[in-house]
Amino acid sequence: HPHVLQGIEEYKGKMIVYSLGNFSFGGNKNPSDKDTMIYVHKFNFKNGQLESEENEIIPCSISSVKDRNNYQPTILEGEEKQRVLDRIEKYSQSLNHN
Repeated sequence: HPHVLQGIEEYKGKMIVYSLGNFSFGGNKNPSDKDTMIYVHKFNFKNGQLESEENEIIPCSISSVKDRNNYQPTILEGEEKQRVLDRIEKYSQSLNHN
């Protein structure tokens, strides 16, 4: 995989998440790109039938500090959270040709 975030595309009613980036990555002590995400896709069933689906993007960093990789994935908040969401949106727009 490419080790960096990529976009999300809906194809034939299903979501394709091209790359989550790294999450816990020991191959680099200080990668320039520490952005990653958790992608949650929830299927809601009732009486054995699929009723609905929900998805959520949880922006994260592979490190809890900026100047190095301390191998502690961290959920982002505030401006950093929005920055990663905007980045994913930008990548996704180039994939979705609707």
